[in-house]
Parts: sequence; structure tokens; C-alpha cells
Amino acid sequence: MSTPVQRLKIGEGKISGYSSIFLGLLSLTGVICFKYPEWLTTPQFREIYTGESMKILLTAYFSYKFSNVRY
Repeated sequence: MSTPVQRLKIGEGKISGYSSIFLGLLSLTGVICFKYPEWLTTPQFREIYTGESMKILLTAYFSYKFSNVRY
């Protein structure tokens, strides 16, 4: 006997919980790629995007996002 698959319902907090776990794992993978590029990136990617260019890109992105925060 198989149990029926239950759909996620809005308002229970499960959708946001699963989304936050997914985004957290994605962020962790990004940090590992940034810190240890030889583990999870290809040599072709490392030729095009250097560590210094990624630092500049991330700094510019976060500076822009934090400057546009509205309270």
C-alpha cells in the first residue's frame, strides 16, 4: 500500500522552510566555491573569472543592495 502524496499548503511554513534550506545550501556551496575554487569549479571557469574579479563583483553587489535598504 502506498500513502498518498500530500501537497504543500500555503500558511503552514513548510514552503518557506524548504526554500530557506535550499538557499542556505546554495549559499554554502557558493562560499566553498569561492574559498576553494579548485574543488568545485572547472579550470575553464577559473581562467575567465579570477578570485579578485569575484571579490569585486560580490563587494559591488552587496554595497548596492545595502545602500538601497528601505526601513
